[in-house]
Amino acid sequence: MKEEVSNSMSKENDPKFEIIIPLCKVCKNSEENFKCKKYKIKPKEYGYGEKYDCPYLDLDKNSLGYKYIKNKIK
Repeated sequence: MKEEVSNSMSKENDPKFEIIIPLCKVCKNSEENFKCKKYKIKPKEYGYGEKYDCPYLDLDKNSLGYKYIKNKIK
């Protein structure tokens, strides 16, 4: 019996997803309700994972999301 894989089931056609972790999720200055100890209200570019160059960054290296953003921080 011959096994066939249709094009719709092949791995090449699987969608690719990038995990985007906002910088604020791994920062010790982050508080609940979209607040920051330094900015008071989180800037959207950091909160939505668009930028990773916050001047007040205080990384929590024990955070679950740290491994996803460590290469994005300069």
